[in-house]
Amino acid sequence: LEIKEDLPVEKVEIQSLAVRGRLGPITVWVTGTSLKVAEYQTFEQVQFSGQTWRKIYQKTHAPSFKEYIQLEVPPLILKPGHSYVFYIHSAHPSDQAIVYDNARNRSVVYQDDIIRIGVGRAHLSTTPFGNISIWGYPGAWRESRAFVGQVNYGIVYKLWSPQNHVTFGSAFDQMVLTLLLCQRRYESPLSLLPDDCIYYILNMCGYNWAAPCIKGRKIFSDRKYL
Repeated sequence: LEIKEDLPVEKVEIQSLAVRGRLGPITVWVTGTSLKVAEYQTFEQVQFSGQTWRKIYQKTHAPSFKEYIQLEVPPLILKPGHSYVFYIHSAHPSDQAIVYDNARNRSVVYQDDIIRIGVGRAHLSTTPFGNISIWGYPGAWRESRAFVGQVNYGIVYKLWSPQNHVTFGSAFDQMVLTLLLCQRRYESPLSLLPDDCIYYILNMCGYNWAAPCIKGRKIFSDRKYL
C-alpha cells in the first residue's frame, strides 16, 4: 500500500483494514518500517528480503461473506512516497478463508487520489508464511492476486508556505500570484496588509480551494520559492 505524491499531503494514518470470507483466526502483519517506494515494489521482494514482519492484529471472527469485517490495527503513519506491505492471514483450512481476486493489472489493483494498492499473493496455509498448503503439499502461494476489501485511513494535508509552494499545483499557484499582485497595487485594499498577513491568509487556504480536482495538475518543479 503506497501513499501517492500527487497532492500536498503531510502524512496518512492507516486506521483499519476490512476483509470477508470464512475468516476464523485472523492475524495481520506489516513490514517493520515504512519503505520508500523505490526500495520494494512487490510482496515477493519484501518476503525474501529479510525485512522483519510485525504482527499488529489477532482475533477470531465468525464467517461473513457479504459484509466486510473491520480489522482495527494500531495507527500506522505513512508519508508520501512511502509504503507498507500488509499480510492478512487466516488459520481456517479453506480456500474461502479470505476472499481475494485475480489481478488483471500486473502492477496496480486499486488507486484513488491518495493511495495505491499493488498486486499481491494469496496464501493457502494454516501457518503464517508457511509453505505447506491446506491440501498438505508444498506450494501455498498463488501469484498475481488482488486484495478484496477496504482500507480506512485519515489524511493530514500540508499547510501552504513559500517553502512548499511547489507542491500545491498550478491553480493554487495562480491564486497566490493574483493575491500578491493585488497587494502590490496601491489602489487595492490588500496593499494595506504586509506580506506576513498575506502569507497567513494563504496558509489557511485548503489546497483544493483553487482547484477541486487534480486532473491536469501541474507541479512547478523549477520553482522552489516565491
